[in-house]
Amino acid sequence: MSNTIFASNDSIVDLQQYGAMDSAKVVISGTDFKFIFPGNVVVNVINGALYSSLENNHVHFKFQGQDVSGQQLLKTIDLSNLQLERLDSALSDQRQDRVLKDNINKISEINAKDLEEAKKEAADLKHEAEKMRAEAEEAQKASAEVQKQLEEFLNDKTQSNGQNGAASQNQGEEQLDASLYHKKYDDDSVAEASRLVFSDYSSSSSSSSSSSESDETPIDVKPIDVALKLDDGSDSGVKNDNITNVTTPQFVGSTDPGLTVSLRIDGVVVAVTTSDAMGNFSFNSGTVLADGQHNVQVDVTDGQGGSGSAKIIVTIDTVIAAPTFELDDQYAIPAADRIEGENLTRFTDAKIIGEAEAGSQVAIYANGVLLTTVTVDSDGAWSYQFSGSELNEGINNIEIDATDKAGNTASTTGVITLDTIPPETPVIILDESSDTGMSSTDSLTNDKTPSLHGNAEPNSTLELYLNGYKVADISVDSMGNWQYTLPENKITADGIYTFEVVSSDRAGNTSTAQIDVTVDTDIDAFTLAMTSQSDSGVAGDNYTNDIYPAFTGKTDPNSHIVITNLTTGEKIEIDASQSGNFSFNLAQASAEGLNELSITVTDYAGNQQTFSYEYTIDTVAPVSPDIELDKYTVSKSGDILTNDATPAFTGTAEAGSTVTIYIDGKACGTVTANHDGIWSFTLPSDLADGSYTAVAYATDLAGNVSPSSADCTFTVDTSTTSPVATLQAEDDTGISQTDWITRQNDNLTIDGTAEKYATITVMVDGKAVGTTQADANGNWQFEYDPNPALSDGDYTLTIQAQDEVGNTSSSSYDLVIDTVTVTPSLKLDTGSDTGSSNDDGITKETQPLLTGTAEANATIEIFIDGTLIGQVVSDKNGVWNYRIPEEANLADGEHTVAVRATDVAGNSANSTTLDIVVDSTIETPTIHLDSDSGISDTDRITNSASPVFSGSAEAYSSITIYQDGKAIGKVSADANGNWSYSFTGSQALTDGSYIFYITATDVAGNSATSEKIQVTIDTLVSIPTLELADASDTGSSNSDNITRDTTPAFTLGNIDA
Repeated sequence: MSNTIFASNDSIVDLQQYGAMDSAKVVISGTDFKFIFPGNVVVNVINGALYSSLENNHVHFKFQGQDVSGQQLLKTIDLSNLQLERLDSALSDQRQDRVLKDNINKISEINAKDLEEAKKEAADLKHEAEKMRAEAEEAQKASAEVQKQLEEFLNDKTQSNGQNGAASQNQGEEQLDASLYHKKYDDDSVAEASRLVFSDYSSSSSSSSSSSESDETPIDVKPIDVALKLDDGSDSGVKNDNITNVTTPQFVGSTDPGLTVSLRIDGVVVAVTTSDAMGNFSFNSGTVLADGQHNVQVDVTDGQGGSGSAKIIVTIDTVIAAPTFELDDQYAIPAADRIEGENLTRFTDAKIIGEAEAGSQVAIYANGVLLTTVTVDSDGAWSYQFSGSELNEGINNIEIDATDKAGNTASTTGVITLDTIPPETPVIILDESSDTGMSSTDSLTNDKTPSLHGNAEPNSTLELYLNGYKVADISVDSMGNWQYTLPENKITADGIYTFEVVSSDRAGNTSTAQIDVTVDTDIDAFTLAMTSQSDSGVAGDNYTNDIYPAFTGKTDPNSHIVITNLTTGEKIEIDASQSGNFSFNLAQASAEGLNELSITVTDYAGNQQTFSYEYTIDTVAPVSPDIELDKYTVSKSGDILTNDATPAFTGTAEAGSTVTIYIDGKACGTVTANHDGIWSFTLPSDLADGSYTAVAYATDLAGNVSPSSADCTFTVDTSTTSPVATLQAEDDTGISQTDWITRQNDNLTIDGTAEKYATITVMVDGKAVGTTQADANGNWQFEYDPNPALSDGDYTLTIQAQDEVGNTSSSSYDLVIDTVTVTPSLKLDTGSDTGSSNDDGITKETQPLLTGTAEANATIEIFIDGTLIGQVVSDKNGVWNYRIPEEANLADGEHTVAVRATDVAGNSANSTTLDIVVDSTIETPTIHLDSDSGISDTDRITNSASPVFSGSAEAYSSITIYQDGKAIGKVSADANGNWSYSFTGSQALTDGSYIFYITATDVAGNSATSEKIQVTIDTLVSIPTLELADASDTGSSNSDNITRDTTPAFTLGNIDA
């Protein structure tokens, strides 16, 4: 990125946006400065910045954190960063070139004229040439003055660097010769042009025509360089943006010295001047420029046909609209309540919005304190949200200052009124006229349109809410009092209602008060019952034999209750508790038969209601009831029997009485006799088998109990003993004599037990195959001889027993017929077969794992070399595994393995034999460097980058070669155990030391590691060095190889060990 800045004698060049001075490389480029910042950002400061930095000038440069003058900046420049070859050319070359080219053109014109006119024209041209030469010399003189100052600066700088030695001084002088004087102005150049013009044409007049027709070399005249900018003093607002509010701006620029410069604004020439000796020029617009864009152009001419121009567009902007602001609606009070200019809010973090000129900067002040500056968007809108502490309670003075890009400013002021304080808390009370409770302040009423009153801030308006819903706006009078009666249909049911009044100020702050009003318009509930102690009969039937009964009940809390016995005339007054409970006892004896009570209840809200209650007094006991089993069987011995665990009983008792049945003295349940006195009852839960005695009692409605009924004795028998069966021992050939597994498939004898005299039915797979009878002791036997004989497989044998009462039970057994077994298999487990393949029978383990298959759950006997060493049971899938135990460790060598399998039915089979080889040891391998080219054959030093190794190991073992712990190749040992390994070209090693070793793995899987050897690869010879010894180097430094010693000493270095 490249930027350009114009400078003059008094300019302040602002470079702060690009970085610090220490981060910039400063280069003198002709009469200008070039600054190179990090990121390759280049800033060209032109218009003679070098001249402006010399003595008696006041240009300054501003960097980040530092401000220096031009002379101070020059002192920091590295002499290697000088590019002064443009110094003279900037002042003289254009002038000189123009004189030469102009004169050459004139020569061509003169050749076209006759001799006399040519001589006259030559005289005029000579005068003009002399004038041009004087101008060029004047320009050169100005350049010489600048060069003299610069030369003094450079010489001073070079001398200041003299402490770096003579070499540094010479370097500075060479730079001066190569740059400052590279293009000294030559007077002969102009003289040569004169000679080209003023040659004697008298002898060539006759050939002038031919001369004019001869070929001429065209000369390319370049346009004059010119630069133009708005003067810093006229560039208001952002610098270098060519936007200003100065209506008569000043313009500055640079070109060659002494040229005529014309200023055009919008195509009209408004001023003409001449560039000074340094090429600088300046203009004022001369007239007031209107707001808007203007095309500004300067044209330069040198009077010799040379010209140049520069253009810029300048924008005049002198007007800025005043900014506006207001509260954002989200933070303002409702529009209908607003007062112009008040800006009332209750939010400490209120947000303001406004309008101003697009792109301008808006500064926000609150109470004289600058809070922030924001940028107006392209639509002319801006906003700002205050923090919690920036606004004070009350009136805050707000000032908004807007500054546009041209530097025009405009302000507006106003206030924001912050009100966060809630209004006075209102009061709400239920009117005494509506409070019908026992107290005038208990907020209890039987009025569904109650009246409320209270006080609040005078002349304010309250909002009244009923259970959270707004029902009215209430005006407070000038004394602060208010009153309101709730209209009908707002309360439709009894209950607790919350009335709330809300007082709000204009800012939206609120304060509230509420009251809970209980509306109770009737007696909500009333219950009355005899106490359990007084209710001697069936609970809740209002029959009792207690002539002084007690009662309990419940009604509305705190109600007043008046009880009158209309039969006896007794009267009692009581009050219900806060929970509504009450109780009382009659003091006068109740009459036999029906009694009636009248109860009048007045609740706490003033509601009143009368209730009635009847009860019956009965003090006479009923007669004894009858009881017997509904269904039963009489045994030969005369016992009453039943196989129903929940037998039913029937009988008779007093009509309407409650019959309680007892079994062995324990109440089992009750039943009510019907109007004919008949009752029936079934036990709700099972009775265990055994003998029982049942009796019944009758209790009438008043609770009077009859004498006991006669005993009803009976026996419950609901089950029979489950039968048990076994195969006779000689028939059960399985592992145990009770597993029902046998290899015998006919003539099976089954023995068993059951309940005495039970009938036994034998079933096979659900089909009856015969019956038998249990004896007096319950023993039985059954001969099962199927025809045809049973085939191998699983069978379900079921024994069913039925006792004398008809109860049945059964037991089932899984019968397995198995007359054959499979031949077992045998092999060395793959994890133990460590040979070259998983089935070669070679292992390095002395306790290898054997595996195979047989019939499920078979017993496997293992034989090694004909000797039984152990046994194992196959799993449900017939798979078995057996590891040779430690006490049976196998010696290295060949062994014969065999197994015998016996299934659960006793059938046996032998496997084929398995030959295995045990090899548990391996010899340690060796490694040797065959390519050892060192002084000795054992120093393991070689000049081969692809060395060869060899060694020995167990015959046919697999050899892995490791270099610095990483495997690099594999070979196999031969029948004699010898091996060799050579590096390939792609494995060539660089010079250095390496660690090599091998691992050997034999055919049984045993492994061993060789010793580790260090090998040095050295394929190069170092180039020796020769130096004059320090003691012999007597020159100005000990490294200049200058000595006065005629027998100097030398040092030889970099010699390989």
